[in-house]
Amino acid sequence: MILRENLSDERLKAWLLDERQRLENQLKDFGTADPETVPPGEVGYGNHPADYGTEVFEQEKELSLRHYAEDLIEQINAALGRFEQGTYGLCTHCGRPIETERLQALPYVELCIECATQMSTR
Repeated sequence: MILRENLSDERLKAWLLDERQRLENQLKDFGTADPETVPPGEVGYGNHPADYGTEVFEQEKELSLRHYAEDLIEQINAALGRFEQGTYGLCTHCGRPIETERLQALPYVELCIECATQMSTR
């Protein structure tokens, strides 16, 4: 990940596009098998029950990483959509500008810090 200090909106947009591509490549690297649809008998049995546990752990880890990447791609796509609509950098809840530092840290963020804090305490 690059340090994103003092980046313009266009550079933030470029970073979002690059990050989306990186995540899409990461998803391709996971392979074509969907861990959610692999039958339990297909996980693979070793000579020891711990081998099976390791296989299940790895499968669950890949599934979690896959879901994280997919969720982040959705957030990035939403941010890119806000660029197209001309609303990038505005809180989707209250409409006020999102703090520059917050956008530099998380270019895909959609809430200002006040709204994010309010939402997290509900």
